[in-house]
Amino acid sequence: MIMFNKSGELKGSIIDSSHKKYTVIKMLGEGGFGAVYLVHDATNRSLEYALKVEKKLETRRDSKLKMEIAILKLVSQERAEKSHFTKIIDRGKKEKYFFLVMQLVGKSLADLKAPRPHKVMI
Repeated sequence: MIMFNKSGELKGSIIDSSHKKYTVIKMLGEGGFGAVYLVHDATNRSLEYALKVEKKLETRRDSKLKMEIAILKLVSQERAEKSHFTKIIDRGKKEKYFFLVMQLVGKSLADLKAPRPHKVMI
């Protein structure tokens, strides 16, 4: 079960899907729809991934994460030879949360924007 601590973090939690278990190491960032965490495979600590979590809300009809998963699947099928999009490793849903486990890539958008605070990111 996904459990947030008082500060809203999952650090130290074990996230289990129907395929694997992941240990949450630290929060990488958060935004309007959820947060992204650094996790590792619970059985192989050398395998690190990004875990994106979106809290289920009664006021929101559709999950933004569900839409993101559909888009990533579509572009990976159409452009399998291209590596411009992160790879989906796993996904799932819990009673209160949706989650997506993805390939860990370079810097976050916030890190890329930090040295250029007055530039527009496209």
